[in-house]
Amino acid sequence: MVESDKIADFEQLGDWLKTQDIRISRAIAARASLRSLPALMALSKQVLGDTQGATLLLTGLRATLTAGVASIARKPELEYIESAAVSAAARRAYPAAFADEAARSALSAARSAARSATHSADAAARAADAAYSSALSADSVGVEKHSAAFSDAEVGQTGDQLKIFRTSLWPGSLQADHMLAMWEEFTARNDPKGTWSFWCEWYRGMLTGQPMDWDLQLHFALIDDAVWEAGPEVVAKEIERIQTDWVSQNLPQADKVSFDSNAGLFETTPIALPSDALLETTLKQVEFSRSIAAKSNCGFNSNSTAWLYIDFTLESCRSDANAIEQNLEIALKDLIEGLENSTYQPDGKLSALMSVLERAVTDLRANHPEVAKAWETRIKHNLRLVKAEQKQQLAEQSSELAALSHKKLAAEIKLDAKTIVETTGDVQGGAIRRFFGRVAQMRVVVRSSEVVKQIDASSGYKGTRIVQTLQSLLELITGLWPG
Repeated sequence: MVESDKIADFEQLGDWLKTQDIRISRAIAARASLRSLPALMALSKQVLGDTQGATLLLTGLRATLTAGVASIARKPELEYIESAAVSAAARRAYPAAFADEAARSALSAARSAARSATHSADAAARAADAAYSSALSADSVGVEKHSAAFSDAEVGQTGDQLKIFRTSLWPGSLQADHMLAMWEEFTARNDPKGTWSFWCEWYRGMLTGQPMDWDLQLHFALIDDAVWEAGPEVVAKEIERIQTDWVSQNLPQADKVSFDSNAGLFETTPIALPSDALLETTLKQVEFSRSIAAKSNCGFNSNSTAWLYIDFTLESCRSDANAIEQNLEIALKDLIEGLENSTYQPDGKLSALMSVLERAVTDLRANHPEVAKAWETRIKHNLRLVKAEQKQQLAEQSSELAALSHKKLAAEIKLDAKTIVETTGDVQGGAIRRFFGRVAQMRVVVRSSEVVKQIDASSGYKGTRIVQTLQSLLELITGLWPG
């Protein structure tokens, strides 16, 4: 095996990668492609022959995202998505694009990264070579600075691909001024529709070694091929929808946000069930769904880990809310992982059981006092602390939401925002959970064009501006969720 401190060229890197788990190769390939993406960002407003630069950029982003996700998790759906990303990268490499050497190399890096998701470790070395060719052609990184990829290999010797992503994209004293200048120029551009706002947040996390939550990234990688082909604006809308639903599920609330059409204001309604009734309803739903799934031929049976946890819960834990929540979460994870490794086969009845388990866990976290308290503690320690510039953004935008809310909700929004801005640690974590959980619900409510019209008619704010404010806040919270 070639040790990382002895790697002096990409041939040696390729030899070393062949000795590693394929997930390490994918991670290094994705990182190499990430370093070249600013070359495509620089062309996003240009037209290259009959190809829009924005289309080329989206192609590179998709392929790179897919490679990164594939290095962390495998699901049956990914096989199709990985192939689609490779195909998209190839289709967009029109002759006109090759007039720009940096763009050509960046597309090559992205294509190789995507291929690493399904092929051999050689593709990772090709991605690294293409990425640095892009950097060289941009006249920003000299041959001696190729060691960024070699630094990734050194971290990769731990066998943990997550650690690779948790290091700075340009480690140590490595200089990449020209590439970073292209990135900064891209983020400074006027983007009134927010077409690229998610991608800026995503890339910023990758750049600083703070990747977005990988489960959320997996949802993006699984976006239908037809949506990607429809272009950047359509993809942005689908990403926004996924973000909203994901935050709602991960920050469950004990109240429901709705819109009072008469007053033209947001309001909340308590939805908590009595604790005992919630437990019994949850267990009955799980028991029924399990009995249905047991009649399928998907591999789920009385010997399955998920079955055993559900059975233990039904027989021995009917009054222990925390045990129910934790056992059902373990059962759900077993089903998810079982689909990944083919222990279970895709089946509608199994999917129904998984949906019931997910809903049960979410409801308990939101509505049962014992579970909610325990979950609150976990959430506080999982979220990154809010930075100064993010606090300023939140303070300004929370006032807009308060102005469009009934008195009690408005007061709680202001109080939570103040707490997030002025405190840290556990106190800040609790406010983050309620504030952003409600933001996600509000974003769901304003998906209705009728609600947007009512906001226009009843307040000093435009409905479209409120939509943008809510989306901006959602991107803030997903950026705080560690990968």
